[in-house]
Amino acid sequence: MLGLRLTYLLALAVWLGGAIVLGAATAPAVFGTLTTQLPGAGAAMAGVVFGAVLRRFHLLAFICGALMLASLVGRALVGPRPRPYAARLALIGAMLVLAALVRWPLGQAIERVQLQAPGGIRALPEPDPRRARFERLHGWSNALMLINAAGGVLLLLLEARDLKA
Repeated sequence: MLGLRLTYLLALAVWLGGAIVLGAATAPAVFGTLTTQLPGAGAAMAGVVFGAVLRRFHLLAFICGALMLASLVGRALVGPRPRPYAARLALIGAMLVLAALVRWPLGQAIERVQLQAPGGIRALPEPDPRRARFERLHGWSNALMLINAAGGVLLLLLEARDLKA
């Protein structure tokens, strides 16, 4: 039972911690540094670098989600069922769906728009529809990742509440 709970908590910590580090440290550092160091192409290069990091993070998130689901089901089979069990399963499932949406339809659409802007998105004039589309897709991606992080915090809260019991 302890091993299953530890697996669940480690996977949750990696997923939630990774999302926080990406948004609060990695993206600002990559974009800030490359934009400053390479004034012309820095933003486009930062997008390429951060896109690669984000793709790897999503793979890690899917692995973490699968480990969380497996360990939660294992905990229910071996010992007392964590409460609320169905809500936890549903929340992890929803987080996986949101991660998949960010990775594939949104991520691929963002990449297509970036390919249509050879000088980078920031080189496009404000009224350009490609820039507007990129900003809209980027906003949706950020919002869904923020919702995922909130889901992770909620799962962490449920685990912390179990410790009191």
